[in-house]
Amino acid sequence: VPVLGAGCAAAGAVLEEKVSLVAAVALVLTLLVGLPLNLHLMGDPVSTLALSVDAAVVVGALGVGALASWLAQGRSVVFPVLAGFALLGWASAHNTTGPVSPPWTGEATADGPPMVLVMIDTLRADHLGAYGHSGATTPNLDALAARGTRYAQATAPASWTLPSTASLLTGTEPRRHGAGVHNGERNTRAPISSDVSTLPELLSESGYRTAGVVSNPWLLPAFGFDRGFDVYDADMGPAPLPIGVHPLRVLGLDPTDWPAYRSATEITEAALNHVKQRGEQRGWFLFVHYMDVHAPHRPPAEDVAAVGGDPGFAQDYDASLHYVDRELGRLLAALPDAAVVVVTADHGEQLDEVRELTGPVPAGTRHGHTLHEELLHVPLLVVHPGQQGRVVETPVGTIDVAPTMAALADVSWPGAGRDGLTLVEAVAKRDRALRAEAPRYGEAQQSVRLGKYKLIRTASTARVFDLSADPGELHPLDVGDGALRDLPLLLHPLDAVSPGIDTEMTRELQEMLELLGYTDAANEEQPEPEVPSLPGGEGE
Repeated sequence: VPVLGAGCAAAGAVLEEKVSLVAAVALVLTLLVGLPLNLHLMGDPVSTLALSVDAAVVVGALGVGALASWLAQGRSVVFPVLAGFALLGWASAHNTTGPVSPPWTGEATADGPPMVLVMIDTLRADHLGAYGHSGATTPNLDALAARGTRYAQATAPASWTLPSTASLLTGTEPRRHGAGVHNGERNTRAPISSDVSTLPELLSESGYRTAGVVSNPWLLPAFGFDRGFDVYDADMGPAPLPIGVHPLRVLGLDPTDWPAYRSATEITEAALNHVKQRGEQRGWFLFVHYMDVHAPHRPPAEDVAAVGGDPGFAQDYDASLHYVDRELGRLLAALPDAAVVVVTADHGEQLDEVRELTGPVPAGTRHGHTLHEELLHVPLLVVHPGQQGRVVETPVGTIDVAPTMAALADVSWPGAGRDGLTLVEAVAKRDRALRAEAPRYGEAQQSVRLGKYKLIRTASTARVFDLSADPGELHPLDVGDGALRDLPLLLHPLDAVSPGIDTEMTRELQEMLELLGYTDAANEEQPEPEVPSLPGGEGE
C-alpha cells in the first residue's frame, strides 16, 4: 500500500497536477487496495487494528502525494524521494508478513523416527472436546486424541511461559533449570542454566536435525531456547515493527488487538516449509509453537462464527483455539505416517474463575499469578505409529515429555539432576509427586500434587484440595489430617532455586512483552518471609 501511494504521488508529480488531485487518487487507491489486503493479512478488514492501519496508510499516502507535488518544480529530486518511500513500503510489507524460515540443511545421521512437538500457548485442557468441552473448538485435536494416547491429568510445572517451556524442553523443574524462577524483577531475566542440556541439544548430538518455529518473546534465543536447534525461527511478526507501532503509541492510539505475534497461518506455513524439506526422511525433530490462544486475541471471523456463544473474552479464547486447531490440521495432514507427534501447552488461562490474589498483580492478569488447575491442567496427546487410541488417568507432568521423546528416538537421557520420567515410567509410578512453582506475579508460591490431593503453599498460607471431589479448588481441606499433613515435605524451600544468570532485557524485547500484557508495574522485589509450619506437621 505505501508503494502504491508513492506511485500515485509520482504520477501526480510528473503530470504537475495539484496536491488535491494527487491526494484524492492516493486516498482512493489506498482504500481500494488496503481493505482487501487487510482482509487477507488480518482476517477482518474492519477490526480496530485494520482500521488503524488504514488510517496510518492514508495519512502516509497523503503526505507522499503532498511532498511529491511540492517537489514537482524540481523534478530532479522527486524520483529519489519516491524511490526511498517505495523502499520503505517494501521493507514494511516484508516485516509485516514475516520472513520465510531459513532452509533446513544438513543430512541426519540418526535413524530414529521424525518427531514433532507442538506447544499451544495458554491452552487449558478443559476447552478441548477430547477433554469434555461441549463446544466444537478442536475437531483436529480431538481426532488426534482418538488415535493416540490422551493423558487426562497432565500438569504443567509453572503457570507462565518462560519456566514452563524450559521444563518442557529440559525435563527438569524450574528450580533446577533456573529460567524465570526468581521472585521479583529477576524472574523475567533468568535464562535456562547452561548446566542443563535441552532435548534439542541431546537429539542434535545424536545425529538428529532439529528446527523450531516460535512466536513468543519469552522463547527468544536470549533465554537459551535456541540451544541445540539447527534452525530456530523466532521471528515475532509485526510486534517489534517501529513504523507501525510507535507512531500510534505516541498519538495514544495503540490498538489493544495489535498482532503481538505471528498468526497460526504464518506459523503453519513456516512449519510446513520445514516438513516439505525433510519429507519421508528419518532423524528430524520439529518444535512448533502456536501463540494465538494467548491474548490479545484476533480470531478470524469464520472461527468466531464456528464456536458461537456470547461475545467476550471466553468466546475470543475459544475462537482463537478453533483457528489454531484448523491450522494445526493442515500441519498434521502433511506429516509422514512414521512421525511421532506430541501436542501439549505451556500453561492454561483463567477465564470465569475468581481467585484471591497474592501480592501486587496487574489488573486483568489471567495467568502467571496462581497455581490453580485452570493454569496448570494442560492437554497432553501422544501419537506414534502402530498405537491404539487410549486414555490414561494417572497424573503425569509435561516434564515427562522430553525424556519420552528421547526414548522414542533411542537417544540416551541423563538421569542425574532430572525430574522427568518417560511417560511409561510416570504412569507406573502412581505415588509420584508433581510440583509447580515460580509464578510471574505476586508472592512466591508452590504446589504439589500427590494422587488426588493438591497443596498450594505461599509464605503465609497453605491449602489442600481434593481434586476428584473439588476440581474447581473451592473448598480447602483440614491440613491437620494425617494423610495430608506430610504434603509440605514434598516441597523444597521457596527460595531454593538455581542461582541462574541475567539475560539482557533490551528495549525492543521489553516492548514486545508489554504488547502481550507482561508489565513490570507489579513486579518489584518482594521480601521473602519465613515459610510457616502447617498444623500437625513441619513446614519444610
